Order: sequence, then structure tokens, then C-alpha cells
Amino acid sequence: MAINDVIQARIVGQLHGQTTINTLCYVVRDANTTPEDVANDVAGNVVSFILLATCGDFQVLRVDTQVIDPLPRTFVTSVDVQANGSLPGQSIPSSSAVVIRKRTTFAGRKYRGRCYFAGVPTDNVVSSMLNASAQIAWKKVATAMLQGVGGIGQIPATPVLFAPHKGYSPLPQPLTATIVDPILRNQRRRQIGVGI
Repeated sequence: MAINDVIQARIVGQLHGQTTINTLCYVVRDANTTPEDVANDVAGNVVSFILLATCGDFQVLRVDTQVIDPLPRTFVTSVDVQANGSLPGQSIPSSSAVVIRKRTTFAGRKYRGRCYFAGVPTDNVVSSMLNASAQIAWKKVATAMLQGVGGIGQIPATPVLFAPHKGYSPLPQPLTATIVDPILRNQRRRQIGVGI
């Protein structure tokens, strides 16, 4: 690993037989930080708050990490989680989700991102909005997404927004805020491999 490498962490979950993937990116600030360190820290911090905000229908399977910049990409490292959400009750349909918006210092839509999280219990929803206790739980997830990650005694890797395009990689933009949207949003399905 080298300082300023970008590590992508993918939180792989499952709800009602459908796979969910949430992606977080981090810039390495310590040459001793490895993808395994990032995976373990994301699993221990971010995932633990996700599990406290979701119902038992939702399961986090694993956290996958990989160096995505500079190219070529490295092998994927996985940390098994295999844990279900802790809240009682059933989930709202998997097409509805909590949205956490990611912001950088730049204005406009170009340097913004968002994560859709499924597994919200029906008891936490009133008129397509999160109730007060659910908003607090998801704000803890958003706060955890803003924290640096890494091994003990290391300089934490910084959370960033990184959206490489075919042919070039822009500079990673440090996250300055994560905002929980109290209104539930629909998420579209992606069919991988269609037409191949």
C-alpha cells in the first residue's frame, strides 16, 4: 500500500433474497494501512450501526475491499459478517430505502453521492417517512460513514467521494457531510449480465 491509494469498501447485504451493495471509498493516509484493515474497521463500525437501524429480515453478508486507484486493481479482500439487523418486525418492501447523501466542498451535482439502505422496519415508517427514533439511528450510520478507518495505531484512511470514469480517474474528494433523508426513496433494480 502507498499513501493516497484509494480503497473501495463494499458492504454486501441481502433482503428478501435480493443482494444489496453499498460502496464507501477511502484514501490511505498511512503506508501500513491494508485493505484488510479497512474491511475490519468498516465491519466493526459502519456495519454495526446499520445492523442497529435495520430489522431481522436484512442481513449483512460481508465487507469486500479492494484498491481501485491506482490501476491495476488489486485482489478483493473479504471479511465475513453474517449478521442480521437487530430491530423486530418485518421490513418495508426492498424497493424502498433510506437515502444517505454524501457531500464534498464542491457545489453542484458533480461531486455528490448517495447510498440507499434497505431493511427498514415497517414500525419505523409513518407516511413514507422515517419516524424520530429511526432518524436518530440512521444519523448514527451517517456519522460512522464520515469517520476515518484503519488499523490500531495507524493514521485513519479518509472517507472520500471517488467516481472513476472510463479512461481517467478524477481526484478523490474528501467527504464533508453525510445527510439522512427522512423521506424514503425508491431504488431501482439493476440486472447484471442482461443482454450478454
